[in-house]
Amino acid sequence: MFYNLELFGENLKEIRKALKLNQKEISEATNINESTIRRIENGKVLPQLNTLEILSPIYKYDLISLLIKCRFDDYSVFCKIKNKIEFKLDNGEQHTLHSEFKGLNVLLSSTENSYYKNLINQLLLFTEATIIYKDNNNNNNSALTKLLKAIKITTPTFSLDNYTSFVYSSMELRILMNIAFVLNRLNNKEIYLEIMEFCVNAVDTDRVLLLQFPIHFLESEISLL
Repeated sequence: MFYNLELFGENLKEIRKALKLNQKEISEATNINESTIRRIENGKVLPQLNTLEILSPIYKYDLISLLIKCRFDDYSVFCKIKNKIEFKLDNGEQHTLHSEFKGLNVLLSSTENSYYKNLINQLLLFTEATIIYKDNNNNNNSALTKLLKAIKITTPTFSLDNYTSFVYSSMELRILMNIAFVLNRLNNKEIYLEIMEFCVNAVDTDRVLLLQFPIHFLESEISLL
């Protein structure tokens, strides 16, 4: 299933504040890492059901039912298109994605949910950047522009100067890693290594992080050498 994590996080934050609790107090009462609670409230991660079961008594609310209320009914269509895109990119069929792009644009025009629209647009830009990168026709700056535009959809104030200041979703981390790959191709080796190290550490510090968008990276292997 796919959910409006931003809406769920906002509701969760409102409930916590109404109870006059801060994130540290929630963490101490549940033994759930404070960074995990912050990610959930920021709409950056899909929480596991057992995490919600632990949190529910503290928030005095059935958080599983709250999450269900934030579900997208047409996720199965989105997921099917996303999987087709992933398959074609993995098999070098990036020039046959016309129907998938059309399907995403149909979803884009049929939903009124701004959060969902943002995610669809982000996937479109990410895919377009991947195609440009794979074509390897010295359009690296164009690929970089699209990746930067994609990550700014959900993190509007992002820049390469302040990228360490934000909490990222799994999709945003994938975009950030691909930004690093493009920078490496543009001979910015130092910033490439810095971003890759940051991304790896960001994943390692939060074991609850689930890959909502299992779209592959531009590179088949990640190397910090």
